[in-house]
Amino acid sequence: MLVEHARNLAGIGDAAHAEYGPGGTPVITLLECSLLDQTIMVELASGSLLGKLYGIQRVVEHTTCSYGLASGSAAHRGRAWDANRSHRSHR
Repeated sequence: MLVEHARNLAGIGDAAHAEYGPGGTPVITLLECSLLDQTIMVELASGSLLGKLYGIQRVVEHTTCSYGLASGSAAHRGRAWDANRSHRSHR
């Protein structure tokens, strides 16, 4: 979903996910510190669709991946979405 967002809304036409091989502009890369099988607190932006769906502002989630938003990418700097909103990467 984040790769499609980067391609279609942020104008990163060759946005790529590192798990699927080299090439393109990596917007999702292997995390330096894996989140696999971790429990994390996610704060949802007030008024966001996720916040409305959950009905609460903070949720505890179990993570299932070792990939995340590429540090230093155009997407990470806020080009791909509103930096004030919380987003998570899933395959």
